[in-house]
Amino acid sequence: MQEKVPNARVTNPEDSFTSPAEIAKDRDLSRDQKVAALQNWALSVRRRVDSVSEGMTTYPEGTYTNLHRC
Repeated sequence: MQEKVPNARVTNPEDSFTSPAEIAKDRDLSRDQKVAALQNWALSVRRRVDSVSEGMTTYPEGTYTNLHRC
């Protein structure tokens, strides 16, 4: 049985697409792949919002640092 290799465009859509609308227009992805990519993008955004709300800040490269060190 052949294992399915994760599609990087689905698992990390922000690296491959400039907007969620581009995912919807992509003809190479199945409907299920599009749904998964959009869900992954939304999860990534929620994680960044949570990080910022916990006192972390983001740099242009997308990395976070905690400004409130004890």
